[in-house]
Amino acid sequence: NHPHVRPHVLPRGTPKRKFDFIICHNQEVSKGHPLCYHDPLRLIVVDWHDRKFCDRTDMKWWVRPPLHTLIYFKRGWVVRKDGMYSYQPQCPEGVHPIDYAIFDEWLLPTIPWHERPISVLCTLRNSTMKASPYGGGRHRVFTWLSELKRQWQDPRMHIRPATGTGAGGCFDRQYFALMHKAKIIVTCQPQNWEGDWRTWESLSTGAMVMVDEFRTQMNPPLQPGVHYVQYNSSNRTDLEVKLEYYLQHPNDAAVIANAGFQFAVHRHRAVHRVDNMLADALQVKQQRLNASNEPNKFRSPKRGGPST
Repeated sequence: NHPHVRPHVLPRGTPKRKFDFIICHNQEVSKGHPLCYHDPLRLIVVDWHDRKFCDRTDMKWWVRPPLHTLIYFKRGWVVRKDGMYSYQPQCPEGVHPIDYAIFDEWLLPTIPWHERPISVLCTLRNSTMKASPYGGGRHRVFTWLSELKRQWQDPRMHIRPATGTGAGGCFDRQYFALMHKAKIIVTCQPQNWEGDWRTWESLSTGAMVMVDEFRTQMNPPLQPGVHYVQYNSSNRTDLEVKLEYYLQHPNDAAVIANAGFQFAVHRHRAVHRVDNMLADALQVKQQRLNASNEPNKFRSPKRGGPST
């Protein structure tokens, strides 16, 4: 729905000069489409790989080497171990972090916060396997919440694995309808990397979102304590104390829920990601043209941004 992006199905042989920018998903790049091969002044690559970090030496982490591109957006920016921050790989120049965003299809009619029947919702899939993204913090948090539900004897807590999007961002209305019934949603980043659908899915529902620490922030950044509640996924007491506080202070929870929803919907939908991508690409392109000592033949975009 971006007003300045017009997607086309292009036949092979379409000349690149027809476009200001060419945005290629990593799957299309790997298929070898000629438009996605080499163009340091037009090609934008969006790479959604989970665990192909920039410092991988046992395999090529890129789907198209950054030197072939104008700008390369990489997901899986931070390395985590056992569900906790480990380190930030050094990525080559021209590689920028990217994260998921909110799809407009997720924005169902909301139930007023104080009328929602589920007090706490956690739908995390969890596993004890070291290689699984559902291990680490996700396994710990799901286990702790299951124990708290029994300890507090709260039938309004819904702690049960579920998923509603998957790798392709498919829409499951039942899954989102369930989340819209929750006052508080507890989620957690994957075990080995940062960035997942669940954080954005949760924020899109108007619930107060609790999520563990993450360092890959998109502009403008979400603020803990303002737009969501941050907890330590290796510390049960930290999670329990914060959750109990907001259950006992529903007005405080409602304020954060509304702030997070409004901020995410107005600044972190898919259209906003595209805006930022094009703005970054335009800046890099202008810098390269200026550095080349060649006449600047780049057409200034019409009001609202460049077209693709």
